[in-house]
Parts: sequence; C-alpha cells; structure tokens
Amino acid sequence: MENHVLQSIQRITFDRNLKTPLHLQLGRGIEALVMDGTLQPGDRLPNVADLSVLCGISKGTAVRAVEELRRRLIVTAKRRSGIHVAEPLNRAVEILFCNAGIQDASSPGDFMGQLLDGLRIGYDDPQRRFVATIVDGHALSVQGLLAAAEARAVDSMVVYRPDQCVFSAVSAAARVMPCVSLVRRIPDSRVACVAFSVEKAVEQFLSPFLEEGAKVFAYVGQFRLLKNSKDGYYSPYRLIYEAALDALAEKEIGLTLCLANKKPYPEDIGEIEDRLVKRAKRLPDGAVVLAQTGTLARKLSDLDKGFHIATYTEYGRTLKLCRSKATVIYGGLDFLGRAAAEYLKKYMGQNMPEKQETVLIEPQVVEKTESQSGI
Repeated sequence: MENHVLQSIQRITFDRNLKTPLHLQLGRGIEALVMDGTLQPGDRLPNVADLSVLCGISKGTAVRAVEELRRRLIVTAKRRSGIHVAEPLNRAVEILFCNAGIQDASSPGDFMGQLLDGLRIGYDDPQRRFVATIVDGHALSVQGLLAAAEARAVDSMVVYRPDQCVFSAVSAAARVMPCVSLVRRIPDSRVACVAFSVEKAVEQFLSPFLEEGAKVFAYVGQFRLLKNSKDGYYSPYRLIYEAALDALAEKEIGLTLCLANKKPYPEDIGEIEDRLVKRAKRLPDGAVVLAQTGTLARKLSDLDKGFHIATYTEYGRTLKLCRSKATVIYGGLDFLGRAAAEYLKKYMGQNMPEKQETVLIEPQVVEKTESQSGI
C-alpha cells in the first residue's frame, strides 16, 4: 500500500459535535480525496481494521463507511483483493414517474421528455446520465429502489407527483442522496419539493380587466380538480382558483363557477368538457374566463362570445395549440426540471440536506397571440 494513501487518510478530520455520523464524515473525506485526485483509481485502501486504528474510530464505523463508499461506487470491496478506489463511472439522476402521475398525459413520451430536457439544461453536464423509470408504487420497496440506484450509479433522484405508496421508499433514498419531489411534498422527510407559485401569474392576467371595470369573471372546469388538495400537493388548478378568488375579493367581485363532475370520475373527458361548454354559454359576452385545461380553453374560444380566456398547462404542445386562443399560464415541466437540477447541484460532493426545503418558481405567462386576439 502506497504511503501517500495512508498519509492522506490519516489527515481526515472528524467533528464529533456535528450531527453527521462519523462513518459519513469518513466516507466524505475519502470521496473528497478521490475527487481532487489525491487518490487515484486502483489505489488500495486500508482494510476496515486498519482504517479504524488509523482514524481513531470503531471498526463498526469503518465498516459502515466502506459500505457507503461501495454503494456509491467510489470504491470496490472484495474479500480477497481488498478495498480499492473504483474506476470512474459517470453519475446518473434517477427520474421516477408514478403511473398515476402520467395517466392523464395525452403523449407520455413528450411529457417525460420535457422534464428530461429541463434537467439536462439545469445540470449543463454532457457526462451526466439521466435514467427515467415509470414505477408502480405498490410494487416499489425501499430495498429495491436503493439497489437499483446503486446498480445505476445514481447520486440523486427526482420523482414527479409521487403517490403516497412511494413515500417511504423515496424518503429512505433521501437519507443517502439528495432527492427532489415535483409538485407534491413528501411529509416528514428530507425530500425537497419544487412547485409553482401562481399568484403573480393570475394577478398579471386579471389586472387589466379589473382596471377596465370588468364585472363578470368565471372559472370553468372539473370539480374533482378543485377539491381540497391532499397533504402537500401543490395542485396548480386549485392554486389558480384560490389566487383568482383572492384577487377578486380585494375588489369585492365574485367568481362565477361553471363546474362539472361532482360524481365519481367517468372516463370520457370530452363528454365532461362538452357539458362545461354548454354551461359556459350562459355567461355574458366578453366575460373573463379561467379555463381549467387547454382543450377546454379552445372549445370556449370557439363559442365566439368574445371571452377573455386564460388557461394553465404543463405541456409545450398544448402551449403551441392554445396561444392563439387564450393567455397561457405555462408551468412547463422543463421549468421544474431546471429548478430541480439547480437544487441538486448544490449538494454535489457536499453534505446532505438536513431538512426539507421547498422551492417555489414562477410560471411563464404567454399572452394571447395579437394577430388573432380580438382584444
């Protein structure tokens, strides 16, 4: 064993006043030596008994440190050949899509691609790999998720709209790598949450009409998407509805509701939207309307009642289809991906987050195309 290996490891310092366990302090110290080139691929490290003596820690602590480094593919550890610095392997981000999170997407491939594009832009690292997986939450175990992450050299994780059945597995992953949940918060965990804050966007759309003295404002959509959100779910539909109520309340103006689907959710979305359009016909010409979805906004625009319409979408494709029909509050998945990447980059090679953080970002407001506006 090379002297520089022993000397370098011996210089690793420990702070027993920190909440960070000693095995993680040792592991991060060795990882830092690998990252700065002090330890090279193939260098042999002391065995766990020698590590414990060299660093003044228990053998159990040394074993846990080596196991953590092996799990993260920083070292290899074999019974006969010993512990060695591993050959470099490009790190990966694991992106989990729960079935329920993408079931309403008309084009799941484009939907997932937007998020991946945002992550790539945010990381700006051509060597980083991105592994996307659609999971059945009920079949996902803590051991299975961690084993898959280890096999894929995953050092961070992003999960889109997680179901409750994946909470425990993702929470466990967040104890060993930084994790981000998009749109829905995972309670009692270290998993950061990235979501949209829509208040300013709604105010930006409504303000000109309030200043002009408009009196009729309406919300058209499905009742099921306006119900009280489950814990931690930043539902954009609910948030836009609440932001509109607050903005209008300041002017002592009510919000007319055109809602459907108070009964169990049927499969035919088109039938629901057609019922909503019939109800919206009763609104006076020139009403200011918040349409829940892009397809609904297009149908309302075709009524030729001079409605001033805004809608929300996460899809770039819907943005292109709707911008000539309505103002679009665009909460693109690429925006979420970039924000998630910026958060995760803070912890590359650094200490793990010790508490849950919430990152709220502003959606883009895309005004209705002027050539077809009529406003």
